[in-house]
Formats: sequence, C-alpha cells, structure tokens
Amino acid sequence: MAGVSRNLTGRDGVFRYLALALLKTRALDIKRRTELGGQGQWLSRLLGGRQIAQRFARWLDQRLMNQGFYTDLFESYSPDLIFAADIQNEYDVRLVHEAKARGIAVVGMVRSWDNLAAKGLIRAWPDLLLANNKIVKADVVRLNRFPEEKVLVVGVPHYDRYLSEKRSGREDFFRRIGADPQKRLILYVPTGNRYVPSGHQLDRDVIEMITLNLPPDTQLLVRLPPTDEVNLGGLPASNLVYFDRPRTRYFDIRNTELDRDADRHLADTLYHADLLIAGPSTMAVDAALFDKPIILIGFDGYADRPYYESILRYYDYEHWRPVFRSRGVRLVRSSEELQNWISVYLNNPALDAGYRRKMVGEQSFKLDGQSSQRVVRALAEYL
Repeated sequence: MAGVSRNLTGRDGVFRYLALALLKTRALDIKRRTELGGQGQWLSRLLGGRQIAQRFARWLDQRLMNQGFYTDLFESYSPDLIFAADIQNEYDVRLVHEAKARGIAVVGMVRSWDNLAAKGLIRAWPDLLLANNKIVKADVVRLNRFPEEKVLVVGVPHYDRYLSEKRSGREDFFRRIGADPQKRLILYVPTGNRYVPSGHQLDRDVIEMITLNLPPDTQLLVRLPPTDEVNLGGLPASNLVYFDRPRTRYFDIRNTELDRDADRHLADTLYHADLLIAGPSTMAVDAALFDKPIILIGFDGYADRPYYESILRYYDYEHWRPVFRSRGVRLVRSSEELQNWISVYLNNPALDAGYRRKMVGEQSFKLDGQSSQRVVRALAEYL
C-alpha cells in the first residue's frame, strides 16, 4: 500500500470547470443558478452540449493534466490494469490520464446514479466502463457520446450484502435504537443543512408535522446524516421520536462512506421500518429494495420559498425522472398530503408494491447477489 498526494492544482480546477460548463443538463442548469453561483453559465449557453467542444476539452485535458501525479505509484507496482471506481473524481481522472499515457488498460465505473447529469463530463475515457443499470448506460452514451459497445451493465455491488446478509432480530434492533419493538416504525431521513438555505427549518418542520397525528402504536426514528448538521431548533419534545446518527470511521467532511457495521445497521433500519419519509435521497431506492412504502418531501415545511431555494428543485434533476415514471414513490407537496399518505401506507403497506419492484429493478439491473462477481469477472476478462 502506498500513499499519494491530495494536492490538486489550478489546472484541475480549470478542467473541472470545463467539464461542468460543457455538459447541458437540467441538473447542472439548476446548480449553476444556485450552489455554483452562476459559474460556467455563459460558456454553457455558448458551447454546452456541443460535441466538438467536448472532444476538444478532453483532448486538452489529456495533454495538460498528465503531470506525473501518480508516477511513484506506477513505477512501484507496474500495474497491467487500472480500475477507476469513480470515473468523474478528480483523482481518478489523473489516474486514468497517467495510465493512458503509459499504455495501461483502464476500466472505469460510474459511482452513483446522479453523477452523470450533475457532475459534468467524463473527462478521461476508460477502455471499458461499468454501469449499475441500463439507465446509467443510456445516459453515458447520450451525454458523453461514449461508445455503447464499451459499456457493461453489472448491477449495484453494494446491494449484494443486503441480499445475502441475515438481518438483526426485531428485539435486538429496537434495543439498539432505544425504541419499542411493539410499535410500528416510521423512518425519516432528513435533507440536512448542506442542501437547504441558511436558517432553513425544513427538517424540523417535517418532523413536527409527522408527529402531529401520529397513531399511538407508531413511533418515529430520525436517521441523522453522518457528516452534516440538521436544524432542529425549537422542536417540541416527544416520547415518540428517536434519533440515530450513523457512525463513520472517516474524519474528512467530504467523505460520507459508512464502515461495515454502520452499513449493516442501515440495512437493519430499512428492514425493520414500516415506512420511509425522506428528501431527495438515494435512500428511496434503498427502501424499495426492502419493499418499504416511500414518501418524498416536496415542500419546504412551514416556509414558502421560491423554486431555486426550494427542496423541490432537486427532484428536477434527471436521475429522478425514471423514479417518478415508475410510480414507486409518492411526492407530497403539503403537510396535508404528507399526513394523508402516512395514514394510507400505514393502513395498506402493500400499496404500490408492484411499482416499487419495477423501480428497484430498473435501478439495480439484477437482484441476484452477483453484481460484485460481475465486476470482478469484467476486470479479469479485460485483463
């Protein structure tokens, strides 16, 4: 094992800027108007989506970014194949560039379902690209003009353990979270302060709304984000609300990966929950894997905010379109709708089960517990 520098340069920033500006998607249009503060807007209007501009940017990227970032690593290990597990990450981009310059084969993978439309162009093309599902494969070809025959769909390796591991017993799990195993459990996953304007009380308001008419045989578990804060100021005390902050062994605020035990606890939480309520989170797909009814929050609590400050804008990102088309989730736009769907799903949890199966099938490709093996086979066969 060897360490590498994490110090990126101004050139990395320039080509990251180009990758964002030259891709024309609804997700990036929204981001440019909000968190990016208009950055790249003029260039996107002029050249966004133009194939010749994208090809030139990649050509320039390859020639100017191959600066020996991983030279010691390559010379120490002399690899025959590089696997870039997050093909859009700046460090993986550097890795691919240097491997290509040395004539070393590269297999890459798209890290997450939202990356292609929201994270910019794939700056460095691998020889083979692995995709979680057919939706991602189609997006790779459509947005990056990547050759379709060089994309292999493998599924979601992360789900292999969820399908094969034995889940904790009900008594054990409820003891861990301090809740009552005799009551039904609603799981709420807050949006967190990183995704809402300063002073926003969305999560605090939603928790209060959920508990307003909570049946006496039902309790609420709020799963706090591992590396973000949630504004809960002024939330009334309740003996029906429990809080759980998952553990992570990492200290970098940008790294939200869970360790093995924390990930197992997440799977247990979804397994024992009766209903998921969340903001625009991947947790919607995770819950569908366990066939749990899903309610998505599409309003800003008690506040009335313009679209570009609202939680609603995130659902206009491209990766949500197949989810809504599947009808496997319910997007609520008011407290009244929220209360109604909580009642409906608690009384009939099997409602929309067929739609959820469709959604998770589309997002996961194959739920056979063999996704990791497909990745390994792809690497071995390519090598």
